[in-house]
Amino acid sequence: MLLEDKITIALAGPIKSGKDILAAQAQEFRETLFGCLQGNYWVPQQLKVLKEEQDKTLFEQYSADPKQYAFEFQMRCLASRLEQQDKVDDASGLVLLGQPLEIDRHIYAEANREKIGSSFVTYENLHREVAKRVKTPDLWIYLRVEERNLDILLERIRENGRPGEKKFLDDPTYLVQNIRLNEEFFKHVRQPVIEIDATHPVFSGKEDGTYVWKLFEHLTQEIRRYKQPPRLTLDEWEAVDYNQAQEGMWKAQTQLRQYLREHQKIIAMAGPVGLGKTGFAQLLGQRLEIGVLRELDGSNDEIKDLLLDRFLRDKPRYCYDLQSHLIPKRTTARKELHAKGKSFVEDRSPVEDQSIFWRRFHEQGYLSDEQLSELKARARHAYADAPTSDLIIKLYRTPQECRKMILKRGRPQEVAAWPLSELRAMEPLYADFFEDMEQYGSHAGPKIEFNLQELDPKNDIHKGYIFQEIHHALLNWTEK
Repeated sequence: MLLEDKITIALAGPIKSGKDILAAQAQEFRETLFGCLQGNYWVPQQLKVLKEEQDKTLFEQYSADPKQYAFEFQMRCLASRLEQQDKVDDASGLVLLGQPLEIDRHIYAEANREKIGSSFVTYENLHREVAKRVKTPDLWIYLRVEERNLDILLERIRENGRPGEKKFLDDPTYLVQNIRLNEEFFKHVRQPVIEIDATHPVFSGKEDGTYVWKLFEHLTQEIRRYKQPPRLTLDEWEAVDYNQAQEGMWKAQTQLRQYLREHQKIIAMAGPVGLGKTGFAQLLGQRLEIGVLRELDGSNDEIKDLLLDRFLRDKPRYCYDLQSHLIPKRTTARKELHAKGKSFVEDRSPVEDQSIFWRRFHEQGYLSDEQLSELKARARHAYADAPTSDLIIKLYRTPQECRKMILKRGRPQEVAAWPLSELRAMEPLYADFFEDMEQYGSHAGPKIEFNLQELDPKNDIHKGYIFQEIHHALLNWTEK
């Protein structure tokens, strides 16, 4: 599977709209601009600016005598676009193009159509062939200056214009035509267009750091909106070249680790007994360098909670007492770890007490109607004062596989308390877990599911998929 390693962005706009100024600022604000690559593990955080390169002698000749040099000038532009495409092919990351092929044809060559005369057919034929080699940019940044603001462009030419542009001060006809052709082109362009008001003084060379910072924040958001990072399926991850997939996994891990370092998040695990939630949580904690809040706090995962031990040995007798005990225990643990200001993962979501176990115990008669109502009220009150989880990950294995893992783990209390029949009875509750949990207000963020029958957390390529799904879920929720 081939993945593109670059995003090409074309800078366009009328003469003296500020394309070179924006390109120079992009170098200064490159770190801000790289924000558009969050969640993209295939395009490196690099910036390549390919400025328009002109034959200055030919340009001045063309400016002095457009009719004689128009054809030669446009042909040189075609050659320049081929040279530019070679540089694009060699580049990776964000690539800013100062003069795309489409602008040559639809703006400058169109303005020169009459001057080129009968040779325009030759130009068009060559342009058609060059267009087969030159790739269209992924998106455009249009530095727009409307005709009513012509004086702004003339003032920029007066202050900092090239010799060939000075003639527009006496006769701005060509400049007006250039503005109109830009306007017409951007009415019909197929790729996404980010429009910028280029009348701002900063595009005249004036200093305004606050404006430029906000501008690049806006550009970053718009680029990301139009070029959403690839979110590959597990099958697609497996189809990527192995070395590239390995590199993608490390980049996904690095980006997600940095994100969780900068944004405190609570990630909560959910899933049937015996599934392997603790191992999954420990994997995330270790690889992402975040804390882990474990349901069982004894060494070697021993059941040290006396009430939990009693419950597993005699569910009907100790069910209500244990569920009452768990509400403050879970909320207190979450508050204490959250107070440290760092991201962490819980190896079992407290919401499962409410949406899975209470429902099941009520079905079995271990909780009366009155007890269930009381627990629900206490849970809503307790979680109203506790930090909510930012992401819930629901894991799945078949009841048969969960039972095998319980037997392999070998805790006598669990082996007796969770027979295969019980695991099968709880499976439908997990099917509508996300819908039922909404009534408690303990989670309002994104939710994702991983089927551990298909997904192997020990597989490096699968880790890449896991990190991608977590990162994208958190990013997309924040952007919403």
